[in-house]
Amino acid sequence: MNFKYGDDVMWQLLDKIKKAGDVPEDYIVKLFGGANVLFKDNGNSSLNVAHKNIETAIARIKNSGFLIHAHHVGGNKPCKIFFELWSGDVWLKEL
Repeated sequence: MNFKYGDDVMWQLLDKIKKAGDVPEDYIVKLFGGANVLFKDNGNSSLNVAHKNIETAIARIKNSGFLIHAHHVGGNKPCKIFFELWSGDVWLKEL
C-alpha cells in the first residue's frame, strides 16, 4: 500500500480500528495545516490548492466517522506544531 496519499492512509487506519474492535468516534482527531504559504491568495478559491486540501481532509475525516476535536487550518502563515504523544496535547506557533 502506498502511504503517500491521504486516502490510502485513511483506509489503512480504518481497517486497523475495525480489527481492534473500536469505532472512529473513540478517537480524538486534531487537524492542523493547510496554510497557503507559497502563493498569494487572489480571492479565487478554485486556484487555492491549500483550501481544497483542507476541504477534502475535513470531508474524509467526517465521512469516516471521526469527530474533529481541535483544528487550526488555513491562513497564509507557516506554523510549527508541538505534539506530546503521551498526553495528546498540541501547541501551535505561527512563524
